[in-house]
Amino acid sequence: LVKEAVKLAAHAGRKTLKEEDIDMAAEKIA
Repeated sequence: LVKEAVKLAAHAGRKTLKEEDIDMAAEKIA
């Protein structure tokens, strides 16, 4: 889950995770 969230954050051009990244990653995996 964290790896997926980090990928999304990186894709969005950010170095830090935000809550929405984790939410999106959770939806992708679920």
